[in-house]
Amino acid sequence: MKRNALTIILFLLINTLSAQVFWTETFDGMPCAANSGCDPSIVGWSVTNVGTNGGAANTWYVSCAENGNPANQCGSGCQGGPNGDQSLHVGNVSTSTAAFIFCPSGDCGAAYDDSSPAEITSKRAESPVINCTGQTNIICSFVYIETGENQDDDASFWYFDGTVWTQLDPIAKTNNTGCGGQGRWTNYTVNLPASANNNPNVRIGFLWVNDGDGAATDPSFAVDDITLASNTTTPPVASFTASQTTICVNDCINFTNTSTGGPFTSVSWTFTGATPSSSTQDSPSNICYPAAGTYNVTLTVTNANGSNSTSQTITVNPCTGPPTALFTANPTTVCAGSTVQFTDQSTGAPTSWNWTFPGGTPASSTAQNPIVTYNNPGTYSVTLTVTNGNGSNTATQTNYITVINCVPPQSSFSIDDSTICAGQCITLTNNSVGAISYSWSFPGGTPASSTSQNPGTICYPNDGTYTITLTVTNPNGSSTSTHTVIVSQGVTVFANNDTLIDSGQSVDLFALGTPPGGTYNWSPATGLTCTNCANPTAYPQTSTDYIVTYTNNGCSASDTVRIFVNIIEDIDVPNAFSPNGDNINDVLFVKGNGIFSFKLIIYNRYGQKVFETNAQNIGWDGKHNGKDVDPGVFAWYLEYVMISGKTGTKKGNVTLIR
Repeated sequence: MKRNALTIILFLLINTLSAQVFWTETFDGMPCAANSGCDPSIVGWSVTNVGTNGGAANTWYVSCAENGNPANQCGSGCQGGPNGDQSLHVGNVSTSTAAFIFCPSGDCGAAYDDSSPAEITSKRAESPVINCTGQTNIICSFVYIETGENQDDDASFWYFDGTVWTQLDPIAKTNNTGCGGQGRWTNYTVNLPASANNNPNVRIGFLWVNDGDGAATDPSFAVDDITLASNTTTPPVASFTASQTTICVNDCINFTNTSTGGPFTSVSWTFTGATPSSSTQDSPSNICYPAAGTYNVTLTVTNANGSNSTSQTITVNPCTGPPTALFTANPTTVCAGSTVQFTDQSTGAPTSWNWTFPGGTPASSTAQNPIVTYNNPGTYSVTLTVTNGNGSNTATQTNYITVINCVPPQSSFSIDDSTICAGQCITLTNNSVGAISYSWSFPGGTPASSTSQNPGTICYPNDGTYTITLTVTNPNGSSTSTHTVIVSQGVTVFANNDTLIDSGQSVDLFALGTPPGGTYNWSPATGLTCTNCANPTAYPQTSTDYIVTYTNNGCSASDTVRIFVNIIEDIDVPNAFSPNGDNINDVLFVKGNGIFSFKLIIYNRYGQKVFETNAQNIGWDGKHNGKDVDPGVFAWYLEYVMISGKTGTKKGNVTLIR
């Protein structure tokens, strides 16, 4: 079985080498705070509950708290600053049973809580819709880490064909040896079903389940750098277009590669009779023909599955006669004072140009494509004479340009809000008609002025009443319009001073916002009796900054209260307990405050280990291998780390009484 599995993996890897990636997800579209993470929707993913979920179920996060490391590298936190390589991963929420011990913020990377039924989880993170039109034999690849607990706490890979979700693979646990419980990033590759071929409605997903039975091993699950690639087996089809197929001697042609079946591993052009005679560019230009004749152009394109060629014929004529004059103008009807762009379209390769513009400025030109200004109303003719080594030719377009008197412009604009708070901004919309230049004035605003047609957003840092002015101009005059903006002083908030309490104590918070009648919002919600009242009571377990925001009439202000928690640290093990089922001292627990982590091991008098725990809410019930042990004296050994960073060991005896 192991040999067959290895063969399949090697086959997938070999196929991947020739596959072309058409969809990628790195979860780095927007930076997320490493200590609190982002909802997957921040990068277009969604999360669906597909089973039972407890009140403190695990959740999906996007952040670099679990850094998206390369394959074979151990897991880590953010690398390269707070906005490192973000991944999609499973973590606990801040309200879960044991969150206060190892992860109060709720996002500590691929670390999860499985302390009680409150953490029962069944959630699937689902990608946005992936358009696989034109793609076949699709391969999905990514890197991941996973441990959990067998199939009880486990991730699996799912596929959506546009109608139903199905599980494609249970995803094997990664080999995390040597990574200290952090997990080892591992490559994963699998073929999508045939229903994904040319399907515009494909999605992929990752389902995480947690049975909340108290048995768990980090890491949970994390994934990054997902790609979908099409493993096509079709050779290319060569085709191209030419800017001209019949030309004069010394004329040049541009060629455009329109072949299908890319990307191409090579592109090869052959230009018989031309300079240059060959090219490996995708779409070469300025291919020139110095002698008359009929010549072949051949294009050969190659992809990973084969090659294909096609040819066209180019006819090169001597063209010994004079050129033919031809031109256009844009526009042909203009306001007095406006300009006209003339464009030479003569044939026969002219080498010089002579224009005359009655009524225009300039009145004549030798440029190939001149620009002329017409200041006076009227109707005007234009003449062009072109010359080459074989002669000249003249073309006149009579009454070609019409110049009229235009009306002055009309200034008009609107603002999205005429009453704002100090520090806020407004957006302007220019509705003026007939203008060619713009002059904006924003007293008290930032910026203070603009000459743009649409200046965008203007911000006002101070309260007051300000008048916005827009003056627009064209050759026939100007026009001015105004709008008034009222900037109110806003609101204030006053909250109590920073406070020091001992662990386990509470403190009453208060805030006073003016003018009255507004709303309050406190964050974070951890340890607060309410978040939308003026005077909540706080029960923080660690030092916490509480931020209150007061909002009134669309204006907001904030203040911060820091509650310092003096954590009193102690840890010990009782010297006796009685697991007799009377619900009094039936379980032996580690006791104390300010504990970050610990490991307790209990031995019988023969030196055999009968119990081990590293969770303060999991104690010894007097059983070993599911059976009651006899009363007696047992030795214990304790290693611990306190919140302050202090470490140590303890040992002693405990008497089991029946």
